[in-house]
Amino acid sequence: MITVILLIVPFAIFSNPFVCLGVTLCMAGISLGIAGLSFLIGILIKQFIGVDLLAGSLPYLHRIIPGDLRVPPPVLDLRIHYP
Repeated sequence: MITVILLIVPFAIFSNPFVCLGVTLCMAGISLGIAGLSFLIGILIKQFIGVDLLAGSLPYLHRIIPGDLRVPPPVLDLRIHYP
């Protein structure tokens, strides 16, 4: 919600649509840069340290029955792989 507000605010402040678009693209570029850096750090940790993080309830997907509301809680699976 906050992100959407921040992306709309330049259009309320500036009257020139090109300035608004430039500010919005700058914010999007910063967001994508941070996401890419986070992804790269995760890949490096996985390659050099050998820790694999799996968050969510993926191991339980085969047990979920349609219409069944008893879904197991999410798990955090830490796997250490030795070279």
